[in-house]
Amino acid sequence: MTRFEKKIFAGILSALMLVTSVGTSGYVVSAAEVNNDKSMEAVNGAFSDTNEEYNYEESENSGITSGDITVEDNIVGADKDNNAQEEPAATETGVVSEDGLYVYNVYGTDGIGIASYNGTDTDITLPSQIDGKTVVSIDKMAFMNNKTVTKVVIPNTVTNVQYSAFERTTNLNTVEFAEGSQVKTIDKAAFYKSGVTHIGILDGTLESQDEAIEHMVMPSTVTQIQYAAFGGTSNLKKIEFAKNGELKTIGDSAFANSGITYVNIPDSAETIGDLAFLHCSNLESAIIGAGDIGYRAFYNCKSLEEVELLDTVVSIGNGAFANSRSLSKVVLSNNLVNIPYWAFYDCPIEKIYIGDNTEVIDSLSFAYDKVVKNIILNDGLKEIKKDAFLSCELLDYIYIPESVTTIGERAVGYIKNQVNYKYQYDKKDNFIIYGAAGSAAEEYANTNGFTFIAATRDELIANGILEADINGLQQAEDGNWYYYKHGEVSSSYTGLASYNDMWFYVSDGMVDWGYTGLVYYNDVWFYVSNGMIDWNYAGLVYYNDMWFYVSNGTIDWGYTGLTYYNDTWFYVSNGMLDWNYTGLTYYNDMWFYVSSGMVDWGYYGLVNYNGAWFFVSDGTINWTTTLVEYDGMWFYVSGGVVDWNYTGTYEFYGNTFNIVGGVVVW
Repeated sequence: MTRFEKKIFAGILSALMLVTSVGTSGYVVSAAEVNNDKSMEAVNGAFSDTNEEYNYEESENSGITSGDITVEDNIVGADKDNNAQEEPAATETGVVSEDGLYVYNVYGTDGIGIASYNGTDTDITLPSQIDGKTVVSIDKMAFMNNKTVTKVVIPNTVTNVQYSAFERTTNLNTVEFAEGSQVKTIDKAAFYKSGVTHIGILDGTLESQDEAIEHMVMPSTVTQIQYAAFGGTSNLKKIEFAKNGELKTIGDSAFANSGITYVNIPDSAETIGDLAFLHCSNLESAIIGAGDIGYRAFYNCKSLEEVELLDTVVSIGNGAFANSRSLSKVVLSNNLVNIPYWAFYDCPIEKIYIGDNTEVIDSLSFAYDKVVKNIILNDGLKEIKKDAFLSCELLDYIYIPESVTTIGERAVGYIKNQVNYKYQYDKKDNFIIYGAAGSAAEEYANTNGFTFIAATRDELIANGILEADINGLQQAEDGNWYYYKHGEVSSSYTGLASYNDMWFYVSDGMVDWGYTGLVYYNDVWFYVSNGMIDWNYAGLVYYNDMWFYVSNGTIDWGYTGLTYYNDTWFYVSNGMLDWNYTGLTYYNDMWFYVSSGMVDWGYYGLVNYNGAWFFVSDGTINWTTTLVEYDGMWFYVSGGVVDWNYTGTYEFYGNTFNIVGGVVVW
């Protein structure tokens, strides 16, 4: 089946659904259809992302409509088994707990999964153990269709929330993962069409329970959120991922038709699946660090205004943000090599800055952007494909760098109009193309009858025709310093940035003059004081419940020895304060006695070090010759060290003592 045939099929399917269903906005397939095709290939396969292109010239809106994407309304039975995370085989199933509240399945010798709940409580704290066995999972369909539960606390022993575990629990508001949660996988349809509004671990720093719930963060251990896990959760307003978490995969349709308004996907993520945030009509802002963004992942998010793709993003699927008709600000990744087919189709982006390493702008990528006036193409761009900037009505000129060698038909400067029920492509009046003489830009201009003016980028910027591509730190009119990426404040950026040979700490896109502490940057830990790297600092720094030794502004992992901090001498081993060390250490031509990581100035006695026993007095080795009591015995010390070879007498405080083998013999 060709892509065009697939689109016809999809249109027919959508039309049939509109006739047979009410109020579903093209989001459902009937239960009968799902049950007839357990693999769902009849639906999902129709929209697979291939390189084959249908003939969009034949379609009024290039074949893109808000009704041609569907996600099944009923995810049931064998279809779930085909797509869900593979679960370990239970050794025993359907065991009723001793208190009668739970039915569970047994995995191995100790772990169990809750299979169902027999109680009537609305606020449930699930136990970490049942009948002496550890609860490791919430099993498939355990609470499915439960209309009683409003809150559930999942114990930190659970590693997997299996498919449909809380599907259609329409009165469930809050899902709290206990502190120290180990959950790894949230499986297919786990919370599909549930009433959940908040999910995550409570912020323990906040006293107010309501505030703590509002600032919930998903457990950092979560690696996978599977297909439709939160699909249709219209009450879910926010999903917050841990910045330094282990998230790897957000599956196909994972949040489709959910009510979230904001999402920040960390750069630990590798994949955002196809249709993952499809039709999230309340979503307003997205910061995305996942390496690969799937086909139509954010399609038709009608309230989406701002998107930032971090430089960890290397690929996005066809139509990834298409039809998001409020999308006015986009910051593109510098490592996005290809901007694919209709990626930002019909998005009113005000300024378009192409990333530094982009080589190809595909067909219809920015078509129907009816507000853009300024497009900045990067040096290094190689190809602009057919209709890439079709119907950008307010675009009067463009600079095409000399690196571009291929420009497709109607790539820029054309408007698609309807005349007498037929579509035609009209050249934009007085459209100007700037570029290098003899370049592909000049050839395209001449072939299409556009005005061509030979000019460099710098000349155009100097004359106010092009905007400079602003990157890095700049001071704004409000007096604050902001971190810019392609002319826009990068509100997602937290880290170090250089300016005039100095390094500054940026938090959420703005220099944070109040920050003092450690910052990780380019595999090195730096010490920041009042918002700037302090290259002169040498000493201890507290960070994440640990103490580190900093020298010349960076953690010195090679340092082992003493350091002075707050009137105390501490022992550092390999760049970290070693609270466990007790023994001798050498510093500035002297030997000191360390106890539990600190010099013990009050210690008087013997210390074993490298096979010898040394006499320590007031925290340092005393190199004298004398007798020393230790552990109920007296020893003969010569030059600060117990002399095991000495046998004889020794005068001590007016008394003569007999010594045999370094020990006083009474």
